[in-house]
Amino acid sequence: MRNRIYRSLAVSCFVAILTLGLASSGFSGSARASADDLQVGQTVAIEGKSSGARIIHASEIEIQQEPSEEKLKGRIQNIDGGAHSLVVLGTRVFAAPDAQIAARDGSTIPFSSLQKGWMVKARGSLQGEGALHASEIKVSREEAPDEAEVEGRIQSIDKTRSTMTVTGLTIRLTPTTKIKFD
Repeated sequence: MRNRIYRSLAVSCFVAILTLGLASSGFSGSARASADDLQVGQTVAIEGKSSGARIIHASEIEIQQEPSEEKLKGRIQNIDGGAHSLVVLGTRVFAAPDAQIAARDGSTIPFSSLQKGWMVKARGSLQGEGALHASEIKVSREEAPDEAEVEGRIQSIDKTRSTMTVTGLTIRLTPTTKIKFD
C-alpha cells in the first residue's frame, strides 16, 4: 500500500515538473521549430515589418500543416483603376471581377473607393508573373504603418543570407525570429 502511494506521488510530481517546464519554455500547443525545419514547398504564415519594396523582416513564422491560398497584408502603395490592380508590399494584386472587397465590419467597398495608404489583406492565387490574383480583399485602416503578413509556399531558401522567398517576397530571418509548427 505504501509503495503505491509513493509511486502515485512520484508520478504526480513528475507530471507537475513536466507541466511547469513546458509552461516556462513558452510551449503553448504549437511545437517550436528552427530555420533548419524550413523547406522549399512548405506553406508558412509570416508576421513582420515591411522594409522597402518586397522585403519583410520576419518576427514570427508558423509552418502550416495544410496548404492554403496565398495571402498578403500591407499598405496599398499604388492603385491602377484601369487594370483593376493594387500594389501591396511591392507585389501587384489584381482584383478579380467577382472579388469580394469589404471593410472590417463586412460592408462592401467598391474598388474605385480604395485609397493609397489603406491597409489591406488580399487572398488569392499567385500567378506565374508573380502577381496575386485576389478573390478577396479586406480593408482596414488601424494597423501599424509597416505591419506585414504573408501566407504562402516557400519558393526558395538562402541559408547563407538568412532569407527565403515566399509569394515572390524576400523574407529576412533574424536571431529573434520565432519559428514554430502549426
